[in-house]
Amino acid sequence: MPALYLACSPEIARLEFEKHSRKVGLAVSKPGMTVSVEAHLERVRDLTSPEVRSELGVSLEDLCGESPHRTRSIGDAARLAGYQGIRYPAAVDPTGSNVVVFEENAGEGALQIVARDDDWPQESK
Repeated sequence: MPALYLACSPEIARLEFEKHSRKVGLAVSKPGMTVSVEAHLERVRDLTSPEVRSELGVSLEDLCGESPHRTRSIGDAARLAGYQGIRYPAAVDPTGSNVVVFEENAGEGALQIVARDDDWPQESK
């Protein structure tokens, strides 16, 4: 099912891009374009909440680990339950977060590109 993965900050986006580029063996470079997106979502499962993770029987380590199986099953269940998306801790920095938006549940106009970002954050020293 189509989904859009969004980082909640430019720095998290850069770190995620670098991690996934390395994982698939690509040279890490600046992406061709990044955008700022405004999301208007009402039903979002918030996995950054310790209470929600406890309710689901999932740990921060489960969410930030390398195996996608557990996170995919959580995503599938949320999508089928009608959630428009999931907010989850960023694996590259669990103090940050990402959002996955389920296209089929989001509805018309839920996402709007508000700016094109040409200033890709530089690598932290």
